[in-house]
Amino acid sequence: MKPLRLTVLRLGTDLSIAIEIHHAAPLRLFTQGNHVAVITEDCTLCVMSRTDVERLIREQPSVSLRLLELLATRLDAAEERLADVAYKSVPARIATTLLRLAGDEVEPVKLSHQDIADMVGTYRETATRILNEMRADGLVELNRMRIEIADADRLEDLAEELV
Repeated sequence: MKPLRLTVLRLGTDLSIAIEIHHAAPLRLFTQGNHVAVITEDCTLCVMSRTDVERLIREQPSVSLRLLELLATRLDAAEERLADVAYKSVPARIATTLLRLAGDEVEPVKLSHQDIADMVGTYRETATRILNEMRADGLVELNRMRIEIADADRLEDLAEELV
């Protein structure tokens, strides 16, 4: 099963928080609030009530171990993103995000400039300006709702730059 690209936008904040979720990830299992899921590619989505998940954990203890593994993986990813915000410039954060979303197969990233801006914590106008600079430098190709990586090596170099 390939990873599901799902963006979760938390409502009621000044800046929407976008999170990439992979299949079988514990989405909002332990928290409550207003959230909107935006599917960004074809997928099958399974939704379980909190009661059903709690029953599954009690009946299948191995599920709780897997959930802990997934939560630890997500915590590591969140810590990496927090470090990126603290120590990387916006161009480096955009480069890092594009490379992560494109994956090992360097697939096109099917997101809007606003989506990218939300993911890296900047304004859409800033993201658009930086993406246009990346296009001018031959790092990416921009199409409507589609960003293709043209030079992954140079984009990786940019992603590694610290402030």
